[in-house]
Amino acid sequence: MSIQNELKETFKAYTSQIEPSKRLDARIHKLYRKQIQSKGAPTMNLQQKILTLPKRRLIPSIIAACVLFSGVAYASNLLVNFTTSQVNYQVSTNSLLNLDSETTERLRQHIQTVKMQLAPGENAYVYLAEMDRLKLPALQKVTNPELIKDINQWKQLTSQKGTLLKIPSSLPADFAFDSASLQGSMSLISPTEYKEHERTLKKQAKQSADGVAWAKSSTVNPQVMNNQTPVLTYSNKNQGTIEVIYQLIPSTDKVVGIKQMVSDHSIAEPVQVWGADASYLVNPSNIFSAAGNTSTVQWLEKVDGATIIYTISTTSPEVSKEDLLLVANSMK
Repeated sequence: MSIQNELKETFKAYTSQIEPSKRLDARIHKLYRKQIQSKGAPTMNLQQKILTLPKRRLIPSIIAACVLFSGVAYASNLLVNFTTSQVNYQVSTNSLLNLDSETTERLRQHIQTVKMQLAPGENAYVYLAEMDRLKLPALQKVTNPELIKDINQWKQLTSQKGTLLKIPSSLPADFAFDSASLQGSMSLISPTEYKEHERTLKKQAKQSADGVAWAKSSTVNPQVMNNQTPVLTYSNKNQGTIEVIYQLIPSTDKVVGIKQMVSDHSIAEPVQVWGADASYLVNPSNIFSAAGNTSTVQWLEKVDGATIIYTISTTSPEVSKEDLLLVANSMK
C-alpha cells in the first residue's frame, strides 16, 4: 500500500471515531445565521446522491444533481441525520461544492436554456462539460413539468399507486394554490440511463462551443409514481412561492441511504414537524434553482410500507422559517 493510501485509510479510521459536538455545531449555526442575515449569503450549490444498501453491497441509483464523492469523509460535516427502518437520510457539507457565483450562474443558464426548448411534460438528458471539469456528475436530467391547475386531478393521479399524499391545510397570509405537477424540474436519473447516454452526449459536448449537449427522453408516465417527485406550488400576489415536494421511496427489503451534499457555506438547524424530527436548511445559492437561494423544511414519514420525504421549499426572501413550519405542521 502506498503512503498516500495508507494515510487515507488511517484518516478514515480516525474520523469514524470522532463524534462532533452538537452543542458547538448549534452555536456555530446560530452565529453564522446572524452573519448571512446582516451581510448576505455566500455561494452554495446543492447536490444529492441516493444509494441502495443491501447489507454491504452498494447499488447506486443516481438522483438528478447528485455527487458521487470518493476519498475521505470529514469528521464534522454532518448537518442532518434522519433514520427509519427503511431509509437513512443525511445532509452533509463538502467544500468541493463551493462554486463561485459566475460558475453557478453559467451552469444555471445552461440548464435553463435546455428547459426552455422542452414542451410541457418533456424530459431531456443534458451533458455539461464544465461539471465534468469540476469533478461533478456531468449528466443531468431536466424536466419541463406539465402543470396541473386542478388540485383534485393531481390528487387522483398521485393516488393511483395507493399512496395518499398529505397536503397543506394552512398557508401564510395571501398564499393560495397555484399549480401542481407530477415531476420537479430536475428529474431522477438511474445508473442505467447514465451509462446509456453519458458517453454519446460527452462526445457531442466536446464539439459544442459551450460544452453542452442534450437529447430528449420519454415523458413522465402518470401511471408510475415510483421514483417521481410530485410538486404542489402555492403563490401570492407578490409572486412569492412555496413548493411542497414529495420524494417517494417505494417499499423495499433493502435499506435506502440518501445523502444530500451541500457546500460548507450552507446551514441547517433541527426543528419539529408534528412532534417528529425535521430540518430547516438554508441554501444560499442552489445552481438548479432559477432564484439561487433556497430554504427548506424536510422530514420523513413512513406510509403503507413506503417512505415519503416531504420538502417544504421557497426561494422567496419574504417567506420565513416560521411560514415554512406553518405549512409543514398543517399537512394532513
